[in-house]
Amino acid sequence: MKHHPMTKEQREILNQDLATITYTLSETTILLNACYGTEDPRTARAEEAQAALQRLLWALEREGLFLMVGDAVGSTQVREIVETDAKAQQ
Repeated sequence: MKHHPMTKEQREILNQDLATITYTLSETTILLNACYGTEDPRTARAEEAQAALQRLLWALEREGLFLMVGDAVGSTQVREIVETDAKAQQ
């Protein structure tokens, strides 16, 4: 099966989606931790989901040249989007 690289526009949409997921998952983990503590299975599952998302970001970053046409961005840009959104909400 032939695969095609992402366009710059597709990668921008993906980065924004990943940034939204990263921010929301982080907020959810903080809430669960505050409500149930660090030993609760729900908090542990949220932390595992964060770890899985981070591994996805790293994988996308490692394969950046193959995933898109144009500038390779990776998880650094996703983190910048999350930080910008967090500052805007304060």
